[in-house]
Amino acid sequence: MRFEYTDGSSHDFIALCRELDAFLNECAGGEENRAEYVPYNRLDDIHDVVIAYDGDIPVGCAAFKKYDDKCAEVKRIFIKQEYRNRESRKS
Repeated sequence: MRFEYTDGSSHDFIALCRELDAFLNECAGGEENRAEYVPYNRLDDIHDVVIAYDGDIPVGCAAFKKYDDKCAEVKRIFIKQEYRNRESRKS
């Protein structure tokens, strides 16, 4: 497992966010049931991103939305379902 620090324009981050949105839509019974939250999850204001990779496969992400020099929000946290609940492998 490796981690890459990037920004909101990363193609891997955008793809993982699409998977996250699909997962949330499924949990909520459709995008219309979470429509009021969609504007808060736009990627334009995301500049600090961490992506987890298994080899070359992006498997998870988290991002920070900075509000000011003292305040940020953790956003877009996602792990692909097949990678959840795995034990970490020690090298």
